[in-house]
Amino acid sequence: PLNQTPSFNAGDKVRVTLKAGVAKTQVRYGVPQLTGITDSEIEKIGEGVAVTPIKISYDKLVEYVNMPVEIDNVQSVATSGVWSSSSANTSHKFTVNGDEAQQFVVYVKKAAGVFVDVALATGNGTIKGIASVYSNAGQIVPRNLDDVAGLTGARVEQPKITPAATSMSFVAEGEAKTNELTVAGQGELLLFAKSSDEHFTAAIEGTTLTVTAAANTTTEAKSATVTVYMAASAEAEAVASVEIACSQAAPSSGEDGGETTEQVVYTTGFESGEGFTASTTYNNATAVAFGPAGSQWKTVYGTASTTKPVTGSQSMQMRWYTSAATTLGYTYTDFDIENVTKVEFSAMNTNNMKVAVSYSTDAGATWQNAQTFDLTSSKATYTYTVSATGVSNVRLRFDVVLPATAPTSTSRVYIDDVKVSGMK
Repeated sequence: PLNQTPSFNAGDKVRVTLKAGVAKTQVRYGVPQLTGITDSEIEKIGEGVAVTPIKISYDKLVEYVNMPVEIDNVQSVATSGVWSSSSANTSHKFTVNGDEAQQFVVYVKKAAGVFVDVALATGNGTIKGIASVYSNAGQIVPRNLDDVAGLTGARVEQPKITPAATSMSFVAEGEAKTNELTVAGQGELLLFAKSSDEHFTAAIEGTTLTVTAAANTTTEAKSATVTVYMAASAEAEAVASVEIACSQAAPSSGEDGGETTEQVVYTTGFESGEGFTASTTYNNATAVAFGPAGSQWKTVYGTASTTKPVTGSQSMQMRWYTSAATTLGYTYTDFDIENVTKVEFSAMNTNNMKVAVSYSTDAGATWQNAQTFDLTSSKATYTYTVSATGVSNVRLRFDVVLPATAPTSTSRVYIDDVKVSGMK
């Protein structure tokens, strides 16, 4: 046992005597354990036995708990840092070849002094250690620096395209707008763009996307989806892609006494390019403001976040904690929107959480017409109707709602791609 007597070396063979009625099994955080054993009941009966880790894939860690294993082609998400400090146990996110969908945790105990203040190995390669589990998620616990000595290869970047904005809006008269793209893992691949409607044309030069909307000569707003993708050729299968929602207002006729039409009057994807600064503080009991001056959102128990965004690089994420069971996250617009008819938004959840949408016409003093939406763990689009004719001075609010059976762990609601329509 670590830091106990008697002590053992790797390769020692031992016999453990389990006394009836005294020795017991237990499961702690998913890890099987033995209790009720004294030092005298652990006897060394051999040494120098070869301990050969079992080669597994990352998703099999739970099946090999408490056994020595090794996983190939892995790398840390972080590109700097240390393995651990002397003050706390440390968890590091690792992926298989940079693929965020294939992610697991490397857990380093503060008692393993050989890791304290040692630079994190950030290369790609093989990691070894003891398979473990925490909250039903597999982990690997390295025993010594030899277990991480294989992480020396070149890092692998998965192809990925991240636009500065996941939505673009255009005036009725027509205009061209640009959207900067952050690209990873491109290699010899090329970037292409296509539009779902020929009214909007899309072109890429370098990492700049230009979308041009022709003049809208109809009486209705127009919309389309521009897809940016990475491939060997325009006709080849996309290796990575991202969708950008484009909308254009209808020509205004209300100002000269004509009929008004429903148009998109506000959009946001909570992206950094829109003025939203992400953080990792989710348990804020007082409202924190996010977004540009004049169009800020205020959030309690949540933040603009880069963690598992619904689309793009950021979403608004709200949380519920078992340790603060009576506090539910929420976010709301701290500015008025005129003549609102409906709100469209994308959302997803963990642990069956729901979201309720409501609106206020008195600067947030009271909220009305709350509608609860059942979410899933995958992205979906939802519509909340305010009024067919439009309501003035509207502020919008999204509240986390618990399912019928409260979860047993921290739970999340993600909001993104908010599009507000109104009469103009």
